[in-house]
Amino acid sequence: MAWSSSGEYLTGGTADGRLIVWQPTTGGFREIAAHRLAVRSLASHPRADLLASASDDQTVCLWDVATGARQRTLEGHSAEVQVVAFAPDGTRLASGGSDGTIRLWSMPTPDEAPRVLAGHQGAVYALAWSADGETLAAGDSGGNVVVWNVAAAGIRQQFHSSSYSVRSLAWVPGEKTIAVGSHDLRLWNVAAGTEEHELAGHTNWVYSLRRGNDPFVVASCSRDRTIRVWDLKTATQLRMNRGHAGQIDTLDWSRDGGSLATGSTWDGTIRLWNAESLSAGPVLLPLPGGPVAISPEGHVQTTGDAGRQIAIIVQTAEGQQTYRPSEFASRFQWMNRPEKVRLPEK
Repeated sequence: MAWSSSGEYLTGGTADGRLIVWQPTTGGFREIAAHRLAVRSLASHPRADLLASASDDQTVCLWDVATGARQRTLEGHSAEVQVVAFAPDGTRLASGGSDGTIRLWSMPTPDEAPRVLAGHQGAVYALAWSADGETLAAGDSGGNVVVWNVAAAGIRQQFHSSSYSVRSLAWVPGEKTIAVGSHDLRLWNVAAGTEEHELAGHTNWVYSLRRGNDPFVVASCSRDRTIRVWDLKTATQLRMNRGHAGQIDTLDWSRDGGSLATGSTWDGTIRLWNAESLSAGPVLLPLPGGPVAISPEGHVQTTGDAGRQIAIIVQTAEGQQTYRPSEFASRFQWMNRPEKVRLPEK
């Protein structure tokens, strides 16, 4: 998912290739038929309401997020595109794919053939630009981190970080150290290729890492259903919470740093969190008027297999508790009445 540079729009991608663009302040949304196959990654331009989407259909698309208009379709990868990331000044877009390549697209002239960085032995899942845009770190399915000199299109440094694939990366300011998310989360000395610290807490895949407005603060989300906020200066955890009914695939900070958005393909929701306390905010359903509809009283109507992915989250004195609908009905003696749900007009 990705917040727009203006902070007005929050976009999520779906497994069937759509983009859902919300305006959280108004509750309005727009659906875009974006790709033929699943959307794997989204990135917002740092200075304009321009969005890049990466897909299993082997393309990268550029969108005017305010209007929903497609600006460009960028082709070149020979397999699924797993990740996209804009350079800090917005002049380049990097895309990494299952074909083991990274492609650098010029944003002033995106129709020009991209520069290709080839050297990975497996799919490229993670990208992280340095602050000056001269260095690009990439993590791949072989557990390797490769640091590229962008101007020379050459490898500056590389090291093997894990026996698992690298799923997420985030530079520590000064860029001598990088946070590497795999089946755990660790800080690595880039020049030496040695581990400095384990950020202990996650117990499963760390799918996303995002730095906040304070560049020493990074948020992470995981298959273990938690979101965590870390202080990279001290290598300590600041906050943790869980709220999704399954793995959390993606997250992003709002532009003012006051909110975190998290998305889960398992429970099909996006949640907003207070970034300072990690207290839960609104839940956004990514398929309004689609396979899930909810009445104001909480009755649910579903189509297809969506009902198997529903979870009910209850705030109690002991904290947040998650129930399957049958568990909730038994625990609280409540019966779902789908006929009470008023579906939107077609």
